[in-house]
Amino acid sequence: MTNFISRAEAEELCDGMIQQFIGGTAVIPESVDIDSFVRFFLKCTVIYESIVEEDKDRIGFTGDGKRPLRIIKGGKQKEIIYPKNTIVLDKYLLNPGEENHRRFVLGHEAGHIIANRINPDSPACFHHFTDRTRTECKKQKNTL
Repeated sequence: MTNFISRAEAEELCDGMIQQFIGGTAVIPESVDIDSFVRFFLKCTVIYESIVEEDKDRIGFTGDGKRPLRIIKGGKQKEIIYPKNTIVLDKYLLNPGEENHRRFVLGHEAGHIIANRINPDSPACFHHFTDRTRTECKKQKNTL
């Protein structure tokens, strides 16, 4: 059985996490340092690699200790299994002019970490930016 939370519940949960992250001030800031939030609050490792999946839309990945990611390392393609709480972003997001895109993708992957902590039995899904009608889900238990 898959449980879903409403948008309002998700916003309340995220507001609570941000409150804890910033030290409990009454007003939530307009922007948050997503890098620090991911590394220090969610306690995730962030790695930059050259991702070479068949699907070119995959520029971010959340490790689960089971599913491999295809990257180029040392000039050779390799499939690497990253441990849970590891976020892998494509190196191209470090290029000048990609800062907002990098922050967005990092926040998106952090959302996968949070969603899985809420419901560890939910399937891992990939939503494609270039084709919003396309969704792929893995039926296996996804334990991040």
